[in-house]
Amino acid sequence: MNKKLLLSALLVATQNLNIVAQQNNEPSELGVDVMITDNQLEISINFNESFRWENTKYDSIKKFDMRGGGKMPHTINFDDSNNLRWRKTDVVFIGTYQIKQISAEELLTQYIEKHGGFGIRTWSIDNKSGGMRSFNEFTGSYEVLTLKEFADRFDLDFSYDEFSITASVSGYISKIKGDFSNRDNLMNFDTLTYIPFFPVPDLEIEESEDLINWDKVVLSKGLPTEYRWPESIKISLGNISNADKFFRAKINK
Repeated sequence: MNKKLLLSALLVATQNLNIVAQQNNEPSELGVDVMITDNQLEISINFNESFRWENTKYDSIKKFDMRGGGKMPHTINFDDSNNLRWRKTDVVFIGTYQIKQISAEELLTQYIEKHGGFGIRTWSIDNKSGGMRSFNEFTGSYEVLTLKEFADRFDLDFSYDEFSITASVSGYISKIKGDFSNRDNLMNFDTLTYIPFFPVPDLEIEESEDLINWDKVVLSKGLPTEYRWPESIKISLGNISNADKFFRAKINK
């Protein structure tokens, strides 16, 4: 679902700021503040995005010496296919990650205790997918379910911790645990503490003098590509002229 916010700020000659927010019949999850400082108009936008692992980046607080000089943090990128890319100085490790959840063995035990181990169809752990599989005599093939799908079908207790992951990384024998703290909004991974960064959603700033005709504002510094979650981003619209103008920020997903 698209998330849109129309923020109209009327700038009068006395430079008093009146703000009218319109939600276009859709609840807005965005937090917006408009400020005038030293004759400069600045918009602060908080996207209020929920915590997630996928499509995020984490930089270590600690920075490390690079061969070519300077210092850089270690960086972890998590994609939406459960893959990760971990750069440690000039060495890159790849791997996969999984949100901490009940194990297949625990879920199968729960199923047997509730439904018995034998019947028309029996279920076992699918080593390839990590889910459950059962041979379907009607179709002549195996049916494979994720652990969540298996738990939902047979009314089992599927427990998980959205703030913890386990990662299998190339070059590491043991799995690495990652724990995110929603108290300080930092992640502990391996032996380091990391800061989360989310990509900035599609954002447009427009201006108008009559609320009918709108022109895109060309930002002198452009938009940031990412922001430190869950903080706001600040966008400068430059000097304020004496002409009355409206500004609006539109965020589409």
